[in-house]
Amino acid sequence: PGLTYPRPERGGERVLKLLPKIDPKWFQTQAARDRVPDIIGWLTFEHDGAITAAAMLDAIDKKWPESPAAAKATPKLLETVVTGRPAGQQIKAAGVLSKIDPKWATTEKGREAIGKLVEIATTKYASQRNESERVLTAIDPKWSERPETRATASRLIVDLTEESADVRKWAAGMLKKIDP
Repeated sequence: PGLTYPRPERGGERVLKLLPKIDPKWFQTQAARDRVPDIIGWLTFEHDGAITAAAMLDAIDKKWPESPAAAKATPKLLETVVTGRPAGQQIKAAGVLSKIDPKWATTEKGREAIGKLVEIATTKYASQRNESERVLTAIDPKWSERPETRATASRLIVDLTEESADVRKWAAGMLKKIDP
């Protein structure tokens, strides 16, 4: 009781990490349940606010994605996937979208967003690649067969000449996924 949750861009992520240390059952409190509508509003915040909010909501109420407030956050999250930076933010927003609406990627804007995730999945940065591939696979197990993915082949061929053996190995593996 009496706990307040700062907006995510003002330390919400730290609060999420500290709350279990203060009270391991914080998510079961009435105070937490009373804040669900506010926390759902965080889904429209930029940066990692949406991710912090989704993690808090998962702890408080597993059915939060079914709420009307979550549906209202969908356009902003979709815009983040399409135009957001950094790449990690785009990937995380796509993961939150998948919780709210598993079919979001079938819309016109969703297909555009998938193209952005494919671009991230074909980057040289291993952590972004791996996370983007995980999200893409959850959205569409056949993402590597999509035209957006096939369009990256020329860049992957260039990556076969990289100094890093890891990048060369990854590029060869990705080319094999695109065209077995």
